Amino acid sequence: MKAVSTSISFNVIHKITTRGIEKSRELSKLIDFEKVKKTNKWKNMKKNERKKYADDKTNKPKTTSHWGNINRDFGDLDIYKDTLPKLYGDVDTKKGGEVDPAKVRKLPQFKKLSEGEKRSLTSGKGWMSRAKKKFPDADIFRNPPILRNPNNDAEFYIEDFENTMRPKEAGRKFKNKAKLKGKIGSKELFNQLLAIVQEFGEASGWIKGDTLYWRPGNKKLNEAMVSGYIMDDAKAYFHTHPYAWEPSQTSPDDFKVYHGLFTVNGVQDHFTVFGDRVDWFHFNKADRMDKDEMAEIITDFEDDIDKLFDEAEQEHLAKTDGYAHLRDRTKSIVDKFNKKIPEFQVRFRCYHPTVENIRRSE
Repeated sequence: MKAVSTSISFNVIHKITTRGIEKSRELSKLIDFEKVKKTNKWKNMKKNERKKYADDKTNKPKTTSHWGNINRDFGDLDIYKDTLPKLYGDVDTKKGGEVDPAKVRKLPQFKKLSEGEKRSLTSGKGWMSRAKKKFPDADIFRNPPILRNPNNDAEFYIEDFENTMRPKEAGRKFKNKAKLKGKIGSKELFNQLLAIVQEFGEASGWIKGDTLYWRPGNKKLNEAMVSGYIMDDAKAYFHTHPYAWEPSQTSPDDFKVYHGLFTVNGVQDHFTVFGDRVDWFHFNKADRMDKDEMAEIITDFEDDIDKLFDEAEQEHLAKTDGYAHLRDRTKSIVDKFNKKIPEFQVRFRCYHPTVENIRRSE
């Protein structure tokens, strides 16, 4: 039987990934919410009508749907930031679009015209067409909101992993906590993690100091949120796979996230917790790459993870006819990564509560 690869999610819509390339996240960098609140449309709204655009308590957009709703319903108004971040690229202002009368008035050739011509090029019916025809090569267009160039994935890679929660935010998002019953690598800790596995949904959490923090997973979703949920100074991360989806295995996206948390945040130990076992991945400090160097090759790196995962899995299935333990399949995949990807070097062990020992991967 082919195991299900459930995945860690980075709060994206079009696919599960380690980079936040998604329209409403882009819009959050383009929209100036203070400008939104100054529009007559916003001022004329009732308080309950504003809920779909902003959080009721903080009066600020938080979720991706908030930003998407703002762009959809206010996009024809002046709500965008005057200076766009460099990662959004350049706007080709000569392709067309809406003419900015202020830019027209600043043109040297405009200032030489008669008052009547000036009015005809900045007001009245058809003035935009006249201005375009009069100044075909001039930059007279408004800068439209544009989406991030996908080639700048490097900046989003660092941003997604680097942003950690504030202490109060961490306390709100990870309300469950308990003192560790054993050190990392001990059967006591593994059994403590196994007790958190749910029938549906994926719980997730962190080990910080001598404390285990976790949050239950949404029972309707097979994903564990990471971006925006990273605990500062944590030394280990874990997430669970639901009983209902067994047998399952550590997925390509899980490996990408574990490596990202190690590279950017220095989190060395990671656990995928199943109903019958715990996969433990440990990165050595000596193998940690510079985050900026890693960011520059992140697209190729993640493509390699996907490709080699599939290759190793198919090779293992061909040799074993699919009847070998999932521990052995994951070992084959990790061995392939360690051999073929210089940037990915990890030690894998698997704990089985039935025999209460760590199955080492040698």
